[in-house]
Amino acid sequence: MLSCQDLLADLSEYLDDGMTVEVRRELEAHLAHCSTCEVLVDSTRKTLKIVSENFSYEIPPEVSGRILARIRTALEDR
Repeated sequence: MLSCQDLLADLSEYLDDGMTVEVRRELEAHLAHCSTCEVLVDSTRKTLKIVSENFSYEIPPEVSGRILARIRTALEDR
């Protein structure tokens, strides 16, 4: 089974349907057993929906890098 870090690394591809069926199944199996990642995916989907429906805003690369670093740290501390 994949780890939380694996899911985080593939999150964009997962949300964009840009991965193989096999990898998607592995990620979904992880989500079925990990409430933390399930909440992360759900929150990310909702955020993307809100942002895409209401306005166009590009997050500066340094900000998205800091956000991903904090998420990785939180997952590693689990």
